[in-house]
Amino acid sequence: MAPAFAGDRRQPLFDMQAYAPASALRSTAADMITFSRAVIAGAAGPLGPAAARMLTPLARYEGAEIGYAVMVRGPEGGRRTYWHAGLTEGYRTLWLIAPDTNEALVVLGSNARAPLQPVMLAVGKSRYPVPTTEVPLDPERLDDYKGEFRISKAKALSFTVRGSKLLVRETGRGYSALTPTGPDRFAVVGIGAQFVFRRDAATNAVVAVSLSQGGSQLDARREGVAAAVPQ
Repeated sequence: MAPAFAGDRRQPLFDMQAYAPASALRSTAADMITFSRAVIAGAAGPLGPAAARMLTPLARYEGAEIGYAVMVRGPEGGRRTYWHAGLTEGYRTLWLIAPDTNEALVVLGSNARAPLQPVMLAVGKSRYPVPTTEVPLDPERLDDYKGEFRISKAKALSFTVRGSKLLVRETGRGYSALTPTGPDRFAVVGIGAQFVFRRDAATNAVVAVSLSQGGSQLDARREGVAAAVPQ
């Protein structure tokens, strides 16, 4: 086994005898690529119907879908991406397949703090690009979008204005500047995220927003409370 770390600290090897598949399965990049080829081959491949069943969506999850512990991104009938990530003691892993391009990605890291989020962001931006060309917008129109938009009981999107920029933050995270890309449309260019606001047909007031990123979409309803300007 590769030595395990958490940052610069060594970690002990982890064995879970109660339920080995949760953490005790060991593999190599070469074996995972072989497995990926078998899954991409579908029901006609060596895994038979199990390959197709594993990728079949079973429920909605975090703005997208989930199969048998496999995250599913992209629209039904369109470009799909399947992935799973793991973190066990001093190891961090990422497995991803793109059947439409016959590609697989395997990352095996022997450090619990390995920064895999930038890898996922890069893949999402590449496979599900959003408009990023800036479209001029009257700064006085930005107040239309100020306030808090609720995704769930625990998560919300807060929008505020600073100077001539609209800013957004998700619960528990910092603010990001938004680039206007069209009527009621904005993007966070660096992470490939798009925000599309919806208005009430009768009053023309902004009442909801959709966040699209990396093949997933989260919808939020306005709560009507303006967000405080960050200091």
